[in-house]
Amino acid sequence: MYYGTVTVTTIPGKRFAAIEHLKKLAKLSSEKYGVPTEVLGNGTGPIYKCHVVSKYQNMAQLDETNKKLLADPAFQEWFQAGEGLIAWQDARSDLFEVFE
Repeated sequence: MYYGTVTVTTIPGKRFAAIEHLKKLAKLSSEKYGVPTEVLGNGTGPIYKCHVVSKYQNMAQLDETNKKLLADPAFQEWFQAGEGLIAWQDARSDLFEVFE
């Protein structure tokens, strides 16, 4: 099992709007693609950082989902709507393997 994370920086004064925007991505990923996804905020550290965390059963699911998501017009629309809420140039992606 794997957890994929995307960490973003919210624009000053837009944190709560950005969180609501990120929740739309989590809903799209969970409902349309069957990938459990949540939005997390820092419990410690900078409050303007948010994390979108997705749980994948295997790397094949991750690769397939990413390809579909990037080609999805709904994702493209969501991404464009994030302009002014999220500092995309600061976004970071990480992947973690779960040892069971």
